[in-house]
Amino acid sequence: MLTEAVDMKKLNALQDWVSDLTKMRSSLGTVITMKILHHADTPAELRALSRASEAVKKRMLVALDVIGKSRLIKLTMQLSDAALTLIGAILTGVFALIGLFWNAVFSVLKVAILKATGSLAVRSAAKLKPAAITTSEACQ
Repeated sequence: MLTEAVDMKKLNALQDWVSDLTKMRSSLGTVITMKILHHADTPAELRALSRASEAVKKRMLVALDVIGKSRLIKLTMQLSDAALTLIGAILTGVFALIGLFWNAVFSVLKVAILKATGSLAVRSAAKLKPAAITTSEACQ
């Protein structure tokens, strides 16, 4: 019944808008949020200003006055992209180190197991003296 009476796309957009305002109000306070609200012309700008307010916190009004709305939005987007790139690079390095560590651990364990079972001497002797296969043996 409610879906017939109300356009759900518009309702979801309104919920997103209220969510952005709530985030901004929680990080800045009601008075500063109301002062910043008149800078947002579209819901997308409100969302961007909300993200910027989480990063800049109490200096949001000063940042808006000094560098302007569009530059502040671009700056916070560039910083968030740079932060994601940095996090990705750090995680890649961490996983590479974990892989190297486990490779070293398993190599040491393999050598220890082979020494304990005595098959290391047999394997190294086989590597040093490969069996000679003649053409007559290979054809059979």
